[in-house]
Amino acid sequence: MSTTPGSASAASRVEPSRQPALHLERGNALLALRRPAEAAAAFRAVVEIDPLHAMAHFGLARAAFNRGDEATTVSEARAATGCRPHFPAAHLLAGLALWRSGDLSEAEQHLRGAVAQAPGYAAAHRVLATFLGRERHDYAAAAEHQRLAREARRRRRQRIENPEPRGRPRPAATEDVGRPDRVGPQAAWTAGLRECLIVVTGLPRSGTSMAMQMLAAGGVTVLADDRRLADESNPKGYVEFEPVKRIMKDASWVEEAVGKAVKIVTPLVQHLPHGETSPPALVVVMRRPIAEVIASQRAMLTRSGKGGGDISDDALAAIYERQATVTRTFLQRLESRGRARVLDMAYADAVADPEAMAARLAAFLGEDDGFSFDAAAAAAAIEPALHRHKAGGPSRG
Repeated sequence: MSTTPGSASAASRVEPSRQPALHLERGNALLALRRPAEAAAAFRAVVEIDPLHAMAHFGLARAAFNRGDEATTVSEARAATGCRPHFPAAHLLAGLALWRSGDLSEAEQHLRGAVAQAPGYAAAHRVLATFLGRERHDYAAAAEHQRLAREARRRRRQRIENPEPRGRPRPAATEDVGRPDRVGPQAAWTAGLRECLIVVTGLPRSGTSMAMQMLAAGGVTVLADDRRLADESNPKGYVEFEPVKRIMKDASWVEEAVGKAVKIVTPLVQHLPHGETSPPALVVVMRRPIAEVIASQRAMLTRSGKGGGDISDDALAAIYERQATVTRTFLQRLESRGRARVLDMAYADAVADPEAMAARLAAFLGEDDGFSFDAAAAAAAIEPALHRHKAGGPSRG
């Protein structure tokens, strides 16, 4: 008896390693036909073969969402992100389901996770904009995410209408990513220095350690430990605080850090507590041309014997650009609500004129409760000889 290619007997003759793909295709097709219950059965067949199949869990989440089962949607979407940490679509779906079920805090976390992982994801920006406007009444942030959604759609249309020839290299980024124009009214800043968390952030190798050293020399208490020791790449130390790396899961240390300075690398800044009861932040953003950042990062890895990995400079530049975009949007939102003040410091300017940069830092911090920043000592903490890479070649990160 003959069988058609799509029959069960034909599928049974396919090698077991290929059957998950067939079940997955069937599940996706059934979802497109709006038959979520049957689609879920197909996706469950994949999970039975491979419990860590991220796309199968995502398919189960989509099927559950179509049936109005928010609890299963969230559970399966989280299972998908557990199997594949970088999964913006799964974060978006979990956020939508949580929003639908009324869990606004968790919904916001997942929606922000989607745009953090994929800053060019138009749908995620659009949903987050609606959420922020409708649920948080944060119209400035909503407008910014609407702008980012429009920009993402515009770029997608350009790629479709004017595809780049195969093999054409992506232009290397040479400039740092600046801040956008402010949108909407800005809340007044009323916090004193002693009430604030002082944050230094920036891309890796952008001078964040140097900024922390300036703050320490100027009299600010810094939050740091000795887990990462000084080395050839950072002879004066990295000035890092190990619990910062776990801020996504545990930010309890933030309350104890009020009045102190802490370094938080760009991808983690958006996880700072930013509710009305959280401490406001004075944020120093170190900026440096991305080409210099990459050159410095490469040199540091070479000195440490770790090599540069398989990622190309162009791909790394794209990652850094996305991280900077997400960070600047988050900080603008805090500024608009009066929860943060931001000072941009160009790495090259600090090295070229330490006194001027230290004076800017002193003005930014201000005076509070008898504290006065020692600008001269801060300027003396900068050693221009350690600025070794200019658009192609490391610095203190």
